[in-house]
Amino acid sequence: MPVRSDSAKPQAYGKTFAGVYNKHWAYFSESLASQLLSFFSRAPRMNGAPKELLDVCCGTGQLAGRFLAQGYRVVGIDLSPHMLEYAAANNRRAVEQGRARFQTGNAASFTLGETVSFAVSVFDSLNHLPDRKALKSCFAAVWGALRSPGLFVFDLNTPAGLARWNGIMVQDGEAFTFINRGIYTPGAARAVTSITGFARNMDGFYTRFSERIYNTVFPADEVLALLQAAGFRNCYAAALRDLSAAVKEPDSLERAFFVAHRP
Repeated sequence: MPVRSDSAKPQAYGKTFAGVYNKHWAYFSESLASQLLSFFSRAPRMNGAPKELLDVCCGTGQLAGRFLAQGYRVVGIDLSPHMLEYAAANNRRAVEQGRARFQTGNAASFTLGETVSFAVSVFDSLNHLPDRKALKSCFAAVWGALRSPGLFVFDLNTPAGLARWNGIMVQDGEAFTFINRGIYTPGAARAVTSITGFARNMDGFYTRFSERIYNTVFPADEVLALLQAAGFRNCYAAALRDLSAAVKEPDSLERAFFVAHRP
């Protein structure tokens, strides 16, 4: 079959993989929308706050779309311009109306140029940051983007969750094929996944894509300490089933959600 190459830089998804992600991997972010919307609507410190959302590492914009449908104004940032193209296209009407904008930005060092009431980062996006310094810088950037009061919710893969990466998964379909190879050693500082495959284009050709994705381990107690240092208060880790309740041992979860308030 005819093949063209498309190799992307690590952590900033390339053009071909962005298309595969948009069609097949956006389900998780979109699936969280109802719970996040419900949690935001009843957060006691946020009663009456303007419906404005910052989506850090917004990907292809499906989560943004759910918030836009509920009357929010949304600003999304992502390191990959290819992901942002899909985000803007998926929410074209809101972009044209001025209710949404999507900009290129590094989660560790962005400037929004305005303030919002709510911020999210989902699908373990912040695990992609390389170290504690970058995570600390991210929290400072989110703090600067939030008005007072403000609310920030994000998720992280824990070591228990990263253990799921070990192994090989193959998905084979008419329009695409990819092989997902995951490696994580207990006690290691990070996990790595290599994703390679082929996606069919409109012209019937197949384009090869290759992504190498890292997830840094951030222990929950360190995350909470960094949030406090950035100025956030009433910080805690929760399970998705109940974002309003702190859990005693968040590192035992496969995925921990962190809630932080800007007073």
